[in-house]
Amino acid sequence: MDLNANSTIFVVLNTTLSVKNSLKHILITLFLLCHAGVLAFSGTIGFMPIVSNYSQSSYDGGLQNWSVTQSASGQLFFGNQKGVLSFDGYRWNCHTLPSHSIARSVLADGDRIYVVDPQKGDIAFFI
Repeated sequence: MDLNANSTIFVVLNTTLSVKNSLKHILITLFLLCHAGVLAFSGTIGFMPIVSNYSQSSYDGGLQNWSVTQSASGQLFFGNQKGVLSFDGYRWNCHTLPSHSIARSVLADGDRIYVVDPQKGDIAFFI
C-alpha cells in the first residue's frame, strides 16, 4: 500500500513539473515571436510618420471637412464648409466657391481640382 501511494505522489509531482516546463516554454516562445514580429515590422518601415493635428483656427475654414484629395504636385485639398482648403505642407489657404456653397466633394485629376456641392448642383474646378 505504501508503495502505491508513493508512486502516485511521484506521478503527480512529475506531471506538475512537466506542466510548469511546458508553460515556461510556451511563454518564452510567445515572447520571442512577439519581439521577432516587432523587429521585422520596424525594419520594413524604416521611419516613423510625423502626425500633426490642426485646429479650425489654424486653417481658417469651417468646422466640417467633407472630403480630401491630393494633386499630382502633392498638395492636399479638402472639401470644407467654407469652400476648398488647400495645404502645401506649410500654409493653409481657403478658397471660397463663387456661390459660397459647401464643397462636399473634391477630386484631383492631375493638377486640376474638381469641386461638387450636390445640394445646390454646383460643379466647379480649380486649375
